[in-house]
Amino acid sequence: MSTGPAGWLSFRVAVLSNKLARRAAQRVLASHGLLLTEWRVLAVLGEAGPMSAVGIAERTAIDKSWISRALTRLEHRDLVTRTQDPNHGRRSVVALTQAGEDVYAEVATGSRARNEAMLACLTDAERAFLFSLLERLDRQADQLR
Repeated sequence: MSTGPAGWLSFRVAVLSNKLARRAAQRVLASHGLLLTEWRVLAVLGEAGPMSAVGIAERTAIDKSWISRALTRLEHRDLVTRTQDPNHGRRSVVALTQAGEDVYAEVATGSRARNEAMLACLTDAERAFLFSLLERLDRQADQLR
């Protein structure tokens, strides 16, 4: 195994992530005028439902300031709304609008197809093993903080 960047997990994962994100941006996100961070916000809200900006940042591992800027852009496009959290005076709850749900549904369809195409080279057992390893590495990364 290489001792240089090609042997570093973070480097390899980042390169793969960049390849996938670039292709997604070229094909789908650009047609909807979305930046990658904006898409990730829509995806989290589309799957998990309304939550705080902090919750979005935690789920995506994206800096809170980037999430805040993405939310501002999405709010200006009427894709999300922010309302006061009744349980926490200083926190707002972010939710998709109907337009946001429509964009999410359309982009998610393409994302699922790209995901399936990417994983097509793996057997079901290899997929399960890959995702179990990713879960383990994710837990380990949380412990290293």
